[in-house]
Amino acid sequence: MKIFSTRQQVQSIQLLRPGSRPRFSTWDLFRPLFNRKLLFWAGCLLVGASLLGMGGTVLYRHACRWDFFLITTVKVEGCRHTSKNEILAISGVDFQTNLLALNPGLVLRSVESHPWVMRAEISKEWPSRLAITIWEREPVALINAEEGLSYIDNNGFAFARVNEEEDIDYPVITYEKPAAAAAAAEQAGVQSALLFLRYTAKGNSFLPMQNISEIHLAEDKTMVVYLLERPFAIYLRQDEIKTQYYRLIRVLRGLYKSGEFEQTAFINMNYMENKVLVRMAGTGLQDRDKNG
Repeated sequence: MKIFSTRQQVQSIQLLRPGSRPRFSTWDLFRPLFNRKLLFWAGCLLVGASLLGMGGTVLYRHACRWDFFLITTVKVEGCRHTSKNEILAISGVDFQTNLLALNPGLVLRSVESHPWVMRAEISKEWPSRLAITIWEREPVALINAEEGLSYIDNNGFAFARVNEEEDIDYPVITYEKPAAAAAAAEQAGVQSALLFLRYTAKGNSFLPMQNISEIHLAEDKTMVVYLLERPFAIYLRQDEIKTQYYRLIRVLRGLYKSGEFEQTAFINMNYMENKVLVRMAGTGLQDRDKNG
């Protein structure tokens, strides 16, 4: 059942009044013709778009073989530990590569697969140049793993083996029982060692990072630091690194100023709550206040 308003009813009565003539607009006469034309032109547009797409595909395939787009120059930037030839070789790009056909995502993944490369960017410089920019991992130490020495970065990521012919000058993190590099780097003690190295990187003259030879991580949660200048043991815990670092600075300052550093046999920062145990070569033990 339909309900009409009073106005609608009046209009209906007026339209159906006897003797009245139906009213038509010009649009009513041309509506069917317009609809047919609209469908015709829509079909033409669709066919034209399809042909254009096919033509564009054919043109693109031909252009991918044109010498005009052959790569003539590859610029590689950011190499410090790697070489430009290494990055170019692993990228798979050569002077027979067509820049238009080049898949930058594929090149990016290839370059970032290099163990020293942390991140890379690929950019096309039309019509025939390619730019590769890399950001390398920065090693802060070496870790002694089952497979040998590996570089480790500030985040604790072991990323590359050390070659025998390389001239290395980094502290070595060691274990009593070496594990695989990836597993060893994930152990909690490594983060403590790296935090200690970050404090030594501040450049304090009594304990510079360059004077750290080895950090040994014992199973009893002890961290043993050996200096390059004098390889005696410095015993620390694997927690409260900041507090222990600044206390050790005060102890070393006292030993240097008193001239006793050369006779030091070991330093135990965990002797007592407020005491540091220092042993001198050929002499007895000395208790020192942790404030130096």
